[in-house]
Amino acid sequence: MVTWSGSWRASVVCSRSARRGPLPDLEVVAEWLAAGLPDSPAPTVVHGDYRLGNVMFAPGPRAGAILDWEMATIGDPLADLGYMTAMWSQPSDPPNAVSDLSAVTRANGFPDRAFLARRYAAASGRAVADLHWYQCWPCGRPRSSSRASYRRFGAGTTADPFFAGLERAVPASPPSPGRAPRRPADPADPFAVRSG
Repeated sequence: MVTWSGSWRASVVCSRSARRGPLPDLEVVAEWLAAGLPDSPAPTVVHGDYRLGNVMFAPGPRAGAILDWEMATIGDPLADLGYMTAMWSQPSDPPNAVSDLSAVTRANGFPDRAFLARRYAAASGRAVADLHWYQCWPCGRPRSSSRASYRRFGAGTTADPFFAGLERAVPASPPSPGRAPRRPADPADPFAVRSG
């Protein structure tokens, strides 16, 4: 959290002079995250980009390899669960530039986020009541890094059309609530927000 928030704050400072201005939703979320920082369980190896797109499967229903370890560190094990479930799309989710990277999980036969959280809790013995915090936290990373990449395009340092599309992708990235995130109705499914 400390490392990411420093990078995020640097991105916000730069964004104030960028073509599209500051990121008010991201500022609200960052304040909410800082105020609600949960107690971390014992540290473990954390992948840093743990999601379905970085898993290779062996024959049968098991993982054969986990790829893309350059962001690995020692830290809070719930960070990987939060990121994986934040990137896990469900059929009821609206289209979103970030979670659409895992659009395959909307297909029949894939479990939902609540099932994944319950399975993780049962296998690890760790509580997942604060999973909503861990899901909001990594969602700021794509927003701030997409913003920086779009700035590169706007400054003319890259002509890659992918970077041009990030102008639209950044506002669509979660958690864009326009207000502080609310506690979920079901702690096992932080996307199921209480009404009212």
